[in-house]
Amino acid sequence: MKVYFLIVLFFSLVCSIHAQPLVAKKKKGKFGFLKGKEVILDYQFDEIDKNFTYYTVSKAGKLGIVSQQGVLVADCKYDEVRGYPLHGYIVSLDGNFGVIDSSGMLLLDYEYEDIKTFIGIQFHW
Repeated sequence: MKVYFLIVLFFSLVCSIHAQPLVAKKKKGKFGFLKGKEVILDYQFDEIDKNFTYYTVSKAGKLGIVSQQGVLVADCKYDEVRGYPLHGYIVSLDGNFGVIDSSGMLLLDYEYEDIKTFIGIQFHW
């Protein structure tokens, strides 16, 4: 019984360490991301906007994307970001729109005046 209790206690501690939520903190006028006391993304962002499953971050007036796991999906180079994290992000670069996936890979080149969605999942250009 003691061994069972120790195994359950061990796995509870391991899971609680890895399940720490991502937290945005401000330091010296810049925002960064932490999990517990560990800095995941350094204090480099001017602003942070929490969306449903991702964060829009800004640096020098340009927008980027950070996942809820603390991964920088897209550098701060976009003028506009519209997120659909399960299917991709509509992004604007120099006035033209394109689509990137949830890893930041370009799916649709930046050559469209606008891109609309219907039912939040299908991209139409």
